[in-house]
Amino acid sequence: MAEAIAAERKLRQEALGMVDARDAVIEAQRSEIAWFVDELERQKEHLRTVKARAFWLRVIHEIREILQERDALHVGEITLRIGADLVHESEEHGQVWDIDTVRGAIDERMYRNRYFVSEGAGRYRKRRAEDGGVPG
Repeated sequence: MAEAIAAERKLRQEALGMVDARDAVIEAQRSEIAWFVDELERQKEHLRTVKARAFWLRVIHEIREILQERDALHVGEITLRIGADLVHESEEHGQVWDIDTVRGAIDERMYRNRYFVSEGAGRYRKRRAEDGGVPG
Protein backbone atom coordinates (compact mmCIF):
# COMPACT_ATOMS: atom_id res chain seq x y z
CA MET A 1 0.00 0.00 0.00
CA ALA A 2 2.87 2.37 0.81
CA GLU A 3 4.31 1.73 -2.65
CA ALA A 4 0.98 2.61 -4.31
CA ILE A 5 0.75 5.85 -2.31
CA ALA A 6 4.33 6.79 -3.21
CA ALA A 7 3.69 6.03 -6.90
CA GLU A 8 0.49 8.12 -6.79
CA ARG A 9 2.35 11.05 -5.17
CA LYS A 10 5.07 10.82 -7.80
CA LEU A 11 2.48 10.87 -10.62
CA ARG A 12 0.66 13.80 -8.96
CA GLN A 13 3.96 15.76 -8.73
CA GLU A 14 4.70 15.06 -12.40
CA ALA A 15 1.17 16.16 -13.38
CA LEU A 16 1.49 19.38 -11.35
CA GLY A 17 4.85 20.05 -12.98
CA MET A 18 3.28 19.61 -16.42
CA VAL A 19 0.44 21.99 -15.48
CA ASP A 20 2.98 24.58 -14.28
CA ALA A 21 4.94 24.22 -17.53
CA ARG A 22 1.73 24.59 -19.57
CA ASP A 23 0.77 27.71 -17.58
CA ALA A 24 4.23 29.20 -18.21
CA VAL A 25 3.89 28.56 -21.95
CA ILE A 26 0.42 30.13 -21.99
CA GLU A 27 1.68 33.21 -20.12
CA ALA A 28 4.62 33.56 -22.52
CA GLN A 29 2.25 33.34 -25.49
CA ARG A 30 -0.06 35.96 -23.94
CA SER A 31 2.90 38.29 -23.50
CA GLU A 32 3.96 37.71 -27.09
CA ILE A 33 0.44 38.37 -28.37
CA ALA A 34 0.28 41.60 -26.33
CA TRP A 35 3.60 42.70 -27.86
CA PHE A 36 2.30 41.99 -31.39
CA VAL A 37 -0.93 43.92 -30.67
CA ASP A 38 1.15 46.91 -29.50
CA GLU A 39 3.45 46.61 -32.51
CA LEU A 40 0.45 46.49 -34.84
CA GLU A 41 -0.88 49.72 -33.29
CA ARG A 42 2.53 51.38 -33.71
CA GLN A 43 2.62 50.34 -37.36
CA LYS A 44 -0.93 51.57 -37.94
CA GLU A 45 0.01 54.95 -36.46
CA HIS A 46 3.12 55.07 -38.66
CA LEU A 47 1.00 54.25 -41.71
CA ARG A 48 -1.47 57.02 -40.81
CA THR A 49 1.44 59.47 -40.55
CA VAL A 50 2.91 58.39 -43.90
CA LYS A 51 -0.49 58.64 -45.61
CA ALA A 52 -1.10 62.09 -44.10
CA ARG A 53 2.29 63.35 -45.30
CA ALA A 54 1.62 62.02 -48.80
CA PHE A 55 -1.81 63.64 -48.74
CA TRP A 56 -0.41 67.05 -47.77
CA LEU A 57 2.28 66.77 -50.46
CA ARG A 58 -0.50 66.25 -53.02
CA VAL A 59 -2.39 69.26 -51.62
CA ILE A 60 0.72 71.43 -51.86
CA HIS A 61 1.40 70.18 -55.39
CA GLU A 62 -2.15 71.10 -56.41
CA ILE A 63 -1.80 74.56 -54.80
CA ARG A 64 1.43 75.03 -56.74
CA GLU A 65 -0.46 74.21 -59.95
CA ILE A 66 -3.24 76.65 -59.04
CA LEU A 67 -0.98 79.58 -58.19
CA GLN A 68 0.79 81.71 -60.74
CA GLU A 69 4.15 83.46 -60.29
CA ARG A 70 2.77 86.86 -61.19
CA ASP A 71 -0.77 86.86 -59.86
CA ALA A 72 -1.60 86.27 -56.23
CA LEU A 73 -4.79 84.56 -55.13
CA HIS A 74 -6.61 84.83 -51.84
CA VAL A 75 -6.51 81.65 -49.77
CA GLY A 76 -10.31 81.40 -50.13
CA GLU A 77 -9.97 81.30 -53.92
CA ILE A 78 -7.21 78.70 -53.66
CA THR A 79 -9.35 76.56 -51.36
CA LEU A 80 -12.26 76.66 -53.82
CA ARG A 81 -10.03 75.53 -56.70
CA ILE A 82 -8.61 72.50 -54.92
CA GLY A 83 -10.08 69.28 -56.25
CA ALA A 84 -13.02 67.65 -54.49
CA ASP A 85 -11.09 64.39 -54.23
CA LEU A 86 -8.52 66.02 -51.94
CA VAL A 87 -11.22 67.71 -49.89
CA HIS A 88 -12.97 64.37 -49.43
CA GLU A 89 -9.70 62.62 -48.60
CA SER A 90 -8.99 65.16 -45.86
CA GLU A 91 -11.87 63.62 -43.90
CA GLU A 92 -10.10 60.25 -43.97
CA HIS A 93 -7.15 61.89 -42.20
CA GLY A 94 -9.36 63.43 -39.54
CA GLN A 95 -8.49 66.86 -40.88
CA VAL A 96 -10.99 69.71 -40.86
CA TRP A 97 -10.98 71.19 -44.35
CA ASP A 98 -11.34 74.96 -44.28
CA ILE A 99 -9.52 78.14 -45.23
CA ASP A 100 -7.44 78.09 -42.04
CA THR A 101 -6.23 74.56 -42.75
CA VAL A 102 -5.14 75.45 -46.28
CA ARG A 103 -3.57 78.70 -45.04
CA GLY A 104 -1.65 76.70 -42.43
CA ALA A 105 -0.28 74.35 -45.09
CA ILE A 106 0.81 77.28 -47.25
CA ASP A 107 2.27 79.22 -44.31
CA GLU A 108 4.28 76.18 -43.21
CA ARG A 109 5.91 76.01 -46.65
CA MET A 110 6.52 79.78 -46.55
CA TYR A 111 8.18 79.43 -43.16
CA ARG A 112 10.52 76.85 -44.66
CA ASN A 113 11.24 79.21 -47.59
CA ARG A 114 9.61 76.82 -50.00
CA TYR A 115 7.14 77.28 -52.85
CA PHE A 116 4.99 80.26 -51.80
CA VAL A 117 5.17 83.98 -51.02
CA SER A 118 2.57 86.06 -49.21
CA GLU A 119 1.37 89.17 -51.02
CA GLY A 120 -0.51 90.33 -47.90
CA ALA A 121 -4.21 90.33 -47.02
CA GLY A 122 -4.35 86.51 -47.27
CA ARG A 123 -3.08 86.45 -50.85
CA TYR A 124 -0.34 84.09 -52.05
CA ARG A 125 1.64 83.43 -55.20
CA LYS A 126 4.33 81.01 -56.30
CA ARG A 127 7.83 81.76 -55.10
CA ARG A 128 10.14 83.12 -57.81
CA ALA A 129 13.88 82.66 -58.02
CA GLU A 130 14.41 86.29 -57.02
CA ASP A 131 12.38 85.68 -53.82
CA GLY A 132 15.09 83.32 -52.57
CA GLY A 133 14.40 79.87 -51.18
CA VAL A 134 12.96 77.19 -53.43
CA PRO A 135 11.01 78.65 -56.37
CA GLY A 136 7.64 77.14 -57.22
